[in-house]
Amino acid sequence: MANKSIAKKRLSTAQSLAASFTSESTNVENLDSIAWAVSTAGVTDNTGTFSFQIRDKDQVTNEFGDWIDIAFDPIPTLTSTNTTLYLFATQIEASEARLKFVAAGGTPNGTAQIWVKASRKGA
Repeated sequence: MANKSIAKKRLSTAQSLAASFTSESTNVENLDSIAWAVSTAGVTDNTGTFSFQIRDKDQVTNEFGDWIDIAFDPIPTLTSTNTTLYLFATQIEASEARLKFVAAGGTPNGTAQIWVKASRKGA
């Protein structure tokens, strides 16, 4: 079966990497995968790591649960230079997902352009 793209959206054109952040959430219900494309600029002395978070929604009360951290393996790392990352997760069984960046040191600088794409298998 071919993958069918469900959503492709730019989340940020210049997200600051000066501090930790989480992206806008993406609805991933009934989807098989989600990917974030991250391209940094202006990074000269900044380190940090990328991961993602998921949360579920109670179908009776319609309330969201807490965000749960999920680590990529290997862990994508910002290492004081500009970089381009493609972060891909499959078999997501949750209601929403979002990208998370944790600043780890150096002189905080630089920005990131971030895109998200979610898809499901089949027609």
